[in-house]
Amino acid sequence: LRQLPYQDKAELLNLIKTYQNSIKTDTTDAVTFSKLSQANYILAVEEYQKAIQENPSDTSAILYLALTYSEQGYPQKAMAGYENLQKVDPRAAGVLQKMFEQMKKEKEYYESMNKKGK
Repeated sequence: LRQLPYQDKAELLNLIKTYQNSIKTDTTDAVTFSKLSQANYILAVEEYQKAIQENPSDTSAILYLALTYSEQGYPQKAMAGYENLQKVDPRAAGVLQKMFEQMKKEKEYYESMNKKGK
C-alpha cells in the first residue's frame, strides 16, 4: 500500500487521532480526509492479514482484503485474493467477482461524468 510514514501501530493510531481532530476543526480539508482514509486502509489490511494468518480459510477476511486492495488501486493483489477465495469458497469468490464488476462500472460511470463536465 501507499503507506504513510510511521514507525509502529501506536504511531499510526496517533496520526489517526490527529487527522480526526483536524477534520473536526476544518471539515473541508480534503488532504486530511485522504490521509485519514489511507491510515484506516493500512490498519484494515493489517487486521485482515492477521485474521488470514490465524485462519487461512477466513472467507470474510480474504474477501475484504481483496476489496481493500482493489479500492486502493492494487489489482494484482486484489486478484490474488480472488484466486485464494476461489480455493476456499467458490461461492464467495463469485460474490467478490460481482463486487469487482460493480466497482468497475461505478468507476467508468464517474470517469464519463467527469469528462462530460469538462
